[in-house]
Amino acid sequence: MAMADAFLPIFLDSLVTAWGAILISVTLILLFGEIIPQSVCSRYGLAIGATVATFVQVLTVETEGRLSILGELSHWSLLLGKSV
Repeated sequence: MAMADAFLPIFLDSLVTAWGAILISVTLILLFGEIIPQSVCSRYGLAIGATVATFVQVLTVETEGRLSILGELSHWSLLLGKSV
């Protein structure tokens, strides 16, 4: 999500003015990233969570191996810059 938040104003800057890009991106991120999810999940949060729980568990097991390797690589790349 953070990457989309960062690239939306850059993309919109080629279409509208800089102020317009900032205004549109902040409005869209606030609306679709905060207001709508809060209003939906405050009422139907438990039902939504129960519906997607199995999918999230399968996705977690499926990506665990790749992400643990990526985590180890990033850990060691950060340690290379430090003197121990």
